[in-house]
Amino acid sequence: MLKRLYLTHTTFYLLGLAAMLFVFGLLSSLAYRLGFAVLITVMILIIRDIFLLFILGSPVEFTRKVPKRLSHGDPNPIAVSFQNRSAQQLRVKLVENLPYQLQIFDFEKNYRLSPGEVLNTTYSIIPVLRGEYTWGSAVLLIRPRYGGLLARKEEFYQEQNATCYPSFLQFSDLQLRTPAENAAQNDVRRIGQSLEFEQIKEYAPGDDYRHMNWKATARRGQLMLNRYQDERSQDIYCAIDMGRTMKMPFHGRTLLDYAINAALALTKTVIATHDKAGVLAFAHQKSEFLPPAKDWRQFGKINEFLYKLETGFLESDFEYLYKFIRANIRRRSLVILFTNFDSENALKRNFRYIKDIARHHLLVVVFFEDSQARELAETEAPDTAAIYERAVSFDKVHKSRLMARELRKAGIRTVLCPPEKLGVQVINEYLGIKKQQIL
Repeated sequence: MLKRLYLTHTTFYLLGLAAMLFVFGLLSSLAYRLGFAVLITVMILIIRDIFLLFILGSPVEFTRKVPKRLSHGDPNPIAVSFQNRSAQQLRVKLVENLPYQLQIFDFEKNYRLSPGEVLNTTYSIIPVLRGEYTWGSAVLLIRPRYGGLLARKEEFYQEQNATCYPSFLQFSDLQLRTPAENAAQNDVRRIGQSLEFEQIKEYAPGDDYRHMNWKATARRGQLMLNRYQDERSQDIYCAIDMGRTMKMPFHGRTLLDYAINAALALTKTVIATHDKAGVLAFAHQKSEFLPPAKDWRQFGKINEFLYKLETGFLESDFEYLYKFIRANIRRRSLVILFTNFDSENALKRNFRYIKDIARHHLLVVVFFEDSQARELAETEAPDTAAIYERAVSFDKVHKSRLMARELRKAGIRTVLCPPEKLGVQVINEYLGIKKQQIL
């Protein structure tokens, strides 16, 4: 029983007050009597708390419910439940043994329980690493609501596991229009057509004369042409760089994590618009590939695929990426390349292979802009050190925009955006391509 007893801060404050009164009691008998009264009061309250806290086997029952899947980078609710089995009001401090990936070693929450009350509540965690999370034991420090010079320690061994997947809670925040809604606003001229025949119809001004059916024209005595079904299902690939530059941290997460979350959000949009979604991850002389499909089972496969991706310490090989795409992606597709160039030389080394990929596929290069550097470059500098930091930040932002301009000059679509806005920007770029029908 003694191992489960803890003195609270109030107890030490009162004992300190009694000690001070005893010191002053050397000069005044009144101070000595007051100190003795405080000490007796503390002892009586401690005995009372022992009686109240140990009159039952365990005054509080505790349960924790951890979801099987955690969303990366989002606040995830963890449900906890308390039941006050006593007939008195209690104060409870919850000390959780959180997973080591969270790096939180002083997690505490305070609650108040009425007699017989069942309290169901939650607390939130934000995981920044993908993988397995394990909750250990939970410790409750229980004391009476009034007085409470003594706390009873109760330890609940409830080891529970959860798996952190790429962010799936982000979908509730993505308020985006579908390509059909975009098309309802503006009628865009179709550049390409599929080869799947639908019917023969009369020629109308503006129709493509290359599809003229001369045999039907001769039989009917008027111009007739073939009509083809519009291509609905197109191949969309997310090519994710797993090289050294994607290991760069930003707000506690790596750039690879932001790219994975954006790719997952894009995958859901692609499947919802009846296109085929596939994923390609590449590094130095290494690649992982998931062929495209358009059913919702593919979304689960891509989620599992992205969950396992990790960055390396070597530069990514874009020549190897080009050869892999040429060998495995035969049909013209939309390839959205998530990467990061830390210098202009890095772009120049790989510029040739990026252009070669763009010659065979519709390529969108997505890389990151440091929003903190941009904000620093736009603020006023009050002193010499701030001027230097502002100049460095401005140079970094300027070089990123120059690299994006070089890619656009070569006819390559480019998305340069802060990591926290990556998902929305990439989806809007995809919807814009669907609207223009340039694939």
